[in-house]
Amino acid sequence: MATQLFGGLSKAELDANREAVAPLPHGAELIDPPEVRERPRLRGFATISTWGIVALEAPVAATMLAPARRTGPWRHTVLLAFCGITYAFAPIAGYGRLLLVMGLAQVEDRQIRYRDFTS
Repeated sequence: MATQLFGGLSKAELDANREAVAPLPHGAELIDPPEVRERPRLRGFATISTWGIVALEAPVAATMLAPARRTGPWRHTVLLAFCGITYAFAPIAGYGRLLLVMGLAQVEDRQIRYRDFTS
């Protein structure tokens, strides 16, 4: 849906692109392969989303790698923000749940706001 909404592709173009990149039997090649349609809006969306996700992942990595006593509740805040933004577009809920459970395991007893949020 994001590709259609932000990338400007129609449903027919998206279906044709999926068919163009569908795997063929091992060793097979098409004599006249179909062309993948790419609009400038789609390229812009891909660029923005790529750099945007890097900008979201960098604070998560920094706060998780730093000692917990220095990052305090920020590690949970940036993890929740990352998951909220990323998994609104990415349909991979299993990985998102894994990240949230790993973050939950790091909540300390003194972090009442986060502890109460999870119960």
